[in-house]
Amino acid sequence: METKITREQAYALLTKYNQEPFHIQHALTVEGVMRYFARKLGYGAEEDFWGLVGLLHDVDFEKYPEQHCVKAPELLREIGAEDGFIPARKAMPARARRSKVVPRKFSSRPCPVHSGRTGAFL
Repeated sequence: METKITREQAYALLTKYNQEPFHIQHALTVEGVMRYFARKLGYGAEEDFWGLVGLLHDVDFEKYPEQHCVKAPELLREIGAEDGFIPARKAMPARARRSKVVPRKFSSRPCPVHSGRTGAFL
């Protein structure tokens, strides 16, 4: 999977809608965990894509908690997110477990769960 979104665009969008240090650190941690699992599970060629999915998985949470996961597609389109990127982001952590776009290994809970454990040690 590929995207035209750059990390700089993704980070700018993240910080536009999230200012709390915890939310920023959480997003960075999930990005790292997603990159790790992409390599470990044989999706190394897609590491950047999955890193961005992790970075933006909660992009709408801080400003729009009542619309979490509903508002995100609109926000992602601000930076030109492709249709294939949006369902991948929605599958984090298990919102779309049956997604045919997202490999099953990425759509279950390991990344957010492990990121929480990793974040506890940072």
